[in-house]
Amino acid sequence: MKIDTKKYAQVLRDALKGRNEKEIKQTIKEFAEILYTENLLSKKDKIISDFIDIWNKEENIFEAELITAYNLTPVLEKVLSGYLLDRKKVGKVFIKKTIDKSILGGFIIKYEDKVIDGSLRTRLDDLRSAMNK
Repeated sequence: MKIDTKKYAQVLRDALKGRNEKEIKQTIKEFAEILYTENLLSKKDKIISDFIDIWNKEENIFEAELITAYNLTPVLEKVLSGYLLDRKKVGKVFIKKTIDKSILGGFIIKYEDKVIDGSLRTRLDDLRSAMNK
């Protein structure tokens, strides 16, 4: 019987519950050895991704990507985090920050299958399209 990566991820999550740091390290080592023995190391990235999804759901954590042209001030980051917390009704928001100078200004937020594009580049492109019509 073939077990999919989500089942491996769930087994790992279950094995780590209630463990201290030393036990967690040992459990992860043993889990990696099982993956090696079962010739599943090629699936490790997918198992890790599935594990993170399971962990975040159980711990009420929400992930988003924030793309800006420049580093934001802590106040603006807090405002955007608050916006996402209000939208998702979750306990914590983990924001992966990326700097992309090509957006010129503003920000882009990506989460789940949604994109909120408040970038200056997009606004200028929209204006250019409108002027060409």
